[in-house]
Amino acid sequence: RQANMERSQYLKARKEDAKRRAEEERAAQMEKFREDYEARAAQEDLLRARTDALTAKMEKEEMELIQRLQNTQTVQRDAYQALEEALGHQSQQISSARGAPRGPGGR
Repeated sequence: RQANMERSQYLKARKEDAKRRAEEERAAQMEKFREDYEARAAQEDLLRARTDALTAKMEKEEMELIQRLQNTQTVQRDAYQALEEALGHQSQQISSARGAPRGPGGR
């Protein structure tokens, strides 16, 4: 009878040990999952920050390019208007010269 009790206590202790080890392994695995999750979340945050910074930089460059384009268009428009005015003025001078009375003996 004593041997049976000792054997029963031994088996019970082994079973409790196995259960404790399984719980420790499960806790360690959960901790590893948590660490992996936190590492992935940190990487995603870093990627998001880099993406946001790149987007902001590209938006700034876009605004600068639009401004340069608008400035170029203004310069071109002003130059075209000046050319039109010069050609118009020259055309008027040519027309005036052709229609002007010629001097004596001139053709």
